[in-house]
Amino acid sequence: MSTSLAILRAAQQSPDRIAVAGKGYARTWAQTADRTARLAAGLQGLGLAVGDRLAILAGNCAEHMDITHAAVWAGIVIVPINTRLSAVEVAAILQDSGAAAIAYDAAHRALATDVSTDIGIGIRITLADDPDAIGFSDLLRAEPIDPVAVPDDALLGLYYTGGTTGKPKGVELTHLGFHVTSLDTLVALRTDQNCVYLHVAPFFHLADCTGGNAVTYAQGTHVFLDDLSPVGLVRAIEEFDVNVISLVPTQFHSLLDTVGNHPALARVRKVYYGAAPISPALLNRLLQAFTAAEFYQCYGQTEIAGACVFLPPEEHYPGSPNLGRTGKIGVSSYAKVVDADGKEQPFGTPGEILFRGARVMRGYWGMPETTAETLVDGWLHTGDVGVMTEGGFITVVDRMKDMIVTGGENVFCGEVESVISQFPQVSAVAIVGVPDEIWGEAVHAFIVPEKGAEPDPAEILKSAREKLAGYKTPKGVTFVDALPLSGVGKVRKDVLRNLWKSRQKKDQQ
Repeated sequence: MSTSLAILRAAQQSPDRIAVAGKGYARTWAQTADRTARLAAGLQGLGLAVGDRLAILAGNCAEHMDITHAAVWAGIVIVPINTRLSAVEVAAILQDSGAAAIAYDAAHRALATDVSTDIGIGIRITLADDPDAIGFSDLLRAEPIDPVAVPDDALLGLYYTGGTTGKPKGVELTHLGFHVTSLDTLVALRTDQNCVYLHVAPFFHLADCTGGNAVTYAQGTHVFLDDLSPVGLVRAIEEFDVNVISLVPTQFHSLLDTVGNHPALARVRKVYYGAAPISPALLNRLLQAFTAAEFYQCYGQTEIAGACVFLPPEEHYPGSPNLGRTGKIGVSSYAKVVDADGKEQPFGTPGEILFRGARVMRGYWGMPETTAETLVDGWLHTGDVGVMTEGGFITVVDRMKDMIVTGGENVFCGEVESVISQFPQVSAVAIVGVPDEIWGEAVHAFIVPEKGAEPDPAEILKSAREKLAGYKTPKGVTFVDALPLSGVGKVRKDVLRNLWKSRQKKDQQ
């Protein structure tokens, strides 16, 4: 009930301040609290009880935030679903989570209806107009209720992340974890009541959801708009006085290439970014465009409820020695870097990054063995390799679990390999991330064909797209006679990356 109390407090202290705005509407914090309490009662009226799962398949809109807050208010567990997933992937999450209901927007009506019907989910809630589903207006007719009291360690949400075996993992996040994360973010990003925050990143991602919670805790203003293009972003600044935005480096390139140093950008006070560090060249361009803005880099994981390491604005200047670093751990948690035996590494020595604190997940839903491997003696093993300086700055230098970050989205190699290996003419496959100027990293497949076979790469990619989200589908294929293996039989992906680089150089000659 953490966000519920924040909404109540905002309604009590700042009842007439605008809480959420968009095209054609604006609601105060008093109206938002009443709306949330009625929606929560409406969900109860559908038979949803404390602990039941409500899946949400929707893009960014005020109703998405409304239904999320209402579920938390009623003690119902939210299951946000990435809208870029395929029907097969959505169905797997609905089944694994045991979702009792699904809420969706107009853009995802067909997918949500088809999949939920196949699985047997009887309660469907539309965030738009749909005569075959329960509408917001129906839920809002209910009499408002007080937030349902739940224990701090009660499950607030199941956030699904890909797995190396191809099976999605439901990360169990608690009410206390969300509360602490919101406070962490509030402090680290110096969020205040004057914040007017445009939701650019998908709300189903923790980066936007928990960042948005900080805005709620600060009693600022949320802005939701359909047009999030570079031109749309400029329009949002001009029409809604947006002064805080969150982007990934890919979006910065697109924004600056499209609108240049538009005068509206000088009105932005804070810029958050993640997924990859900002290069010195890009920072110089950004400083010329966002002349009044503070820049914050954010790093985190689903397993620790979002961003937990922050690089403050003081480090964002040309020539800063810390610009290439990831940042410092937030005030609620503790981090250390260890070797393979769990021994803490000296400053400057690479090792696995471990986190500890109230934000850490409760575990992986229905996966006790995987949970035991990841949570050891209260420490979250991130699978990321990093170094720490004497001043406490952390630098993430590699990923132990073969995760690729492309355009801000996480791609797990094992998941993609599992799909491509099903293609009849594929004998073996290894997925690696390769450098990409626009997306940071691109997904690339190294494939060993079956003996005598000559598979068509276009057909392989077409088959993969039918089962995977577009961003998970490889952007390129390289056929090889064999995959390089280590002494214990593991694929040497470092060798494959070097092979890709050498071929790129050869092609450019």
